[in-house]
Amino acid sequence: MPYTPKFPVFDAHVHVQGRFYELDSFMADCRRLIDDTRVLGVTSQCTSSYRRKSGQAPAQILAKALNPGKFFINGGFAYNLEELPFDRAGMLKQVTDIYEAGFDGLKMLEGKPTVRKETGIPLDSDIYADAFAFCEEKNFHVLCHVGDPWTFWDKEHCPPSAFHYGWAYVDGGYVPKEELHAEVDRVLKRHPKLNLTLPHFYFLAYDLERMADFFDRNPTVSTDLCPNPYLFYDLQKDLDKSRDFFIKYQNRIFFGTDNEANDGHMGDHIGLHSNKRNADIFRFLELDWEYDTELFDIGRLHGIGLDDEALKNIYLNTYMRIVKGGRPLNTPKAIEYCENRLWVLEKNFPQDEMKGPKHQIKEVIERLKA
Repeated sequence: MPYTPKFPVFDAHVHVQGRFYELDSFMADCRRLIDDTRVLGVTSQCTSSYRRKSGQAPAQILAKALNPGKFFINGGFAYNLEELPFDRAGMLKQVTDIYEAGFDGLKMLEGKPTVRKETGIPLDSDIYADAFAFCEEKNFHVLCHVGDPWTFWDKEHCPPSAFHYGWAYVDGGYVPKEELHAEVDRVLKRHPKLNLTLPHFYFLAYDLERMADFFDRNPTVSTDLCPNPYLFYDLQKDLDKSRDFFIKYQNRIFFGTDNEANDGHMGDHIGLHSNKRNADIFRFLELDWEYDTELFDIGRLHGIGLDDEALKNIYLNTYMRIVKGGRPLNTPKAIEYCENRLWVLEKNFPQDEMKGPKHQIKEVIERLKA
């Protein structure tokens, strides 16, 4: 049986993708990721920065429409598509369209070293300045992945999995981890009221004193619990310090998993894999004794045994406060957003290339209009 948490949970960081010609399967997986993990709802990161994924954000707009209050969506910037400029004015236009369509936030992968290398744009570049100013003015939530585990830059400690996924940064061709943190510092100096989440504990779980200082200097910043083995390993080093940190900053930490569903053909794998991941996090937060992990192959862990108030905040209240309970979909603007993406694809790819994404967006538009 899946581990049942003590209080209701909202999973604010998941990923869902679907096959272009099977929109019903996509919708089913969006719903199953909620039902099978028995959470109140999820927030899906529907970035569309790559051409082959251009249909994903429109599809998840439909999922939000079909699951009000349960399926939240964070949109993302697009790059390297004509008619969607990514200069300063273009980024402001893109985030304005995302906001007006009724997305619940902005998701940026631009602080992950691989994506940062691909865009070549520092996070504190003037290109993003007006977009961030817009988010700051509207209190529009920004979730920005910045960095990765420090071991990915270290030749001696870099794990084989990082090499496998292309996340080994040991050759010097990537922005150093500390420079990425410095870029964030400069962004927050310029936009001190930015409603910013730096997920994965900002990859600073190994130094909670530094994380606490960062929180204290930036009161509008939060983080989420999307885990990797390093997060649990780092928090095990001093359980009392970890418990104190979670209690002190319970209004700055919210629940997220990185659970995912892909291609509309996941079957029981959705619930099996996702529930194991959830169970590892629930037990770490709730138990005050050792337990065997179900998904992360790192041996036995010891929980930090948080009190009920902290659990309620981390599981639900903190995120709902950050996003003000979620934003309603603006259907006419959402249709306009999808039609614009379709127009861009058809203009850039007039032949059969990108036929799948174009088909998916057309079907989404038809269903939204219906």
